[in-house]
Amino acid sequence: WSSWGRCSRMCGGGSQTRVRTITRMGFDCPTTSESESCNTAPCPINCETDDWSAWSECSKTCGAGKQTRVKTIIVEPKYGGLPCPPTRQTRSCMVQRCPQPEDEQEEIAEPEVACRESSWSSWGPCSLACSGGVRTRARTITRMGFDCPVTVESESCNTGPCPINCEIDLWGTWSTCTKSCGGGTQRRTREIFTEPAYGGIPCPPTAMSRACNKQSCGKPHNEEEDNKDVVEPEVACQTSDWSSWGRCSRMCGGGSQTRVRTITRMGFDCPTTSESESC
Repeated sequence: WSSWGRCSRMCGGGSQTRVRTITRMGFDCPTTSESESCNTAPCPINCETDDWSAWSECSKTCGAGKQTRVKTIIVEPKYGGLPCPPTRQTRSCMVQRCPQPEDEQEEIAEPEVACRESSWSSWGPCSLACSGGVRTRARTITRMGFDCPVTVESESCNTGPCPINCEIDLWGTWSTCTKSCGGGTQRRTREIFTEPAYGGIPCPPTAMSRACNKQSCGKPHNEEEDNKDVVEPEVACQTSDWSSWGRCSRMCGGGSQTRVRTITRMGFDCPTTSESESC
């Protein structure tokens, strides 16, 4: 198996994939890709507030008073999201001077500020190795204000078709020998189910020949004895060593981890190529 690819999402539950290739086509070929969950922690939720309300009436009909305006919190911050800005603002006001001399109205309202955001992160990994996936990048709000932009955007990636590997039938039976004595040949063939495409694994040979009836004409003939030295024997399956255990699928509450091995030589009695355990 290859190393696990990067997670498709930075938070909120994504997936990561690893792949392997078929090095020799045969029967019972295993899957060549597998995925697991990653970054399952919830995404930060930033504070969202309404616009400022209108200023209240001045607290005094003459002389220096106060006016107030507020804004409502629509979404409370969670999971490390940006905190809410001040939701109450006060300024001095004066409807008219009282009979006694008073200081002139003094404006002390804090001006609203424009939203500030970080630069975009690098594009994350593509969610699929081929046939059209999605990749994402993000940025964070560094100062809450008005007109905050979107913080996540996605685009298509790896839109090329996936490789199609050759799929082939088992060998057919040997044909009748072309000669009854003096040395002939036999053939056997197998059918191609799926032609390779887009860089997939090519097909192995689809025809095989062997010598037969090699005894001189006029001598008794034992076909099994005659051909036993030229028939290709079946071979036992061979595998690589187990890989290291992969990362646990969950950080707590019980998950699973997997390790794999590959078939290095196709043959009979091939074992399983993956196993899992609790973690």
